[in-house]
Amino acid sequence: MLIELDIKDKASEADIRKEIALILYEKEIYSLGKAAAFAGLSKDDFMKLMKTKGIYIKYSIEDVKLDLDNLQFVLNDSGK
Repeated sequence: MLIELDIKDKASEADIRKEIALILYEKEIYSLGKAAAFAGLSKDDFMKLMKTKGIYIKYSIEDVKLDLDNLQFVLNDSGK
């Protein structure tokens, strides 16, 4: 696997970890949470970093269906 890092000559270890985390997330090797932790960032900060790099959250149709099922369960359960 060929990996191209977007780092400067004097990049800090933190910058290198962020770039690697972005690649691991893009390649679907790490989840969003795991990539954020590897980068040393909160999920929110990692998503902001993703936005600056033009990387979008991976959210499949299956994820949407699962979220809708969970929401329906919560809504039905709260009416009891």
